[in-house]
Amino acid sequence: MPKVKLEPKVKLETKVKLEPNVKLEPMVKLEPKVKLEKDSLDTSPFTSSKAPWTFEEDATLARLRADGFLWTEIASELPRRSAKACMRRWDKRQIQSGPWTESETQMLKEVVQKNADRFRDVWKQVAREMGNGRTWQMCEKKMLDE
Repeated sequence: MPKVKLEPKVKLETKVKLEPNVKLEPMVKLEPKVKLEKDSLDTSPFTSSKAPWTFEEDATLARLRADGFLWTEIASELPRRSAKACMRRWDKRQIQSGPWTESETQMLKEVVQKNADRFRDVWKQVAREMGNGRTWQMCEKKMLDE
């Protein structure tokens, strides 16, 4: 197969001639948003997100979240924390671990009973999609036993 030489449709000329010892100035001068002083590094927004949460930060997070503030608004009140860090901290604090208490078990039973009709509708849809003659009760029981 013969070699074909491809040539660009448009020729670009990039000839720049610089005079010796000429200093180029930037087109845009960037100013820092926050001026940092040597003694204020601990309150800087650039502080490591790995810093432990203080009691005051946790209290502020809980108060603002309870009042319905957005994550970005909460983060603006916590200078060392981003919106993502606030959200992760909140989620982490909401997780309950350990054995279930009697009151939690009772509450779970009440909530499941209250929403039983919704569950039934989901299981009916599952049984329809299975299409093998199994009832929704059979499908539910099989999944709960697994």
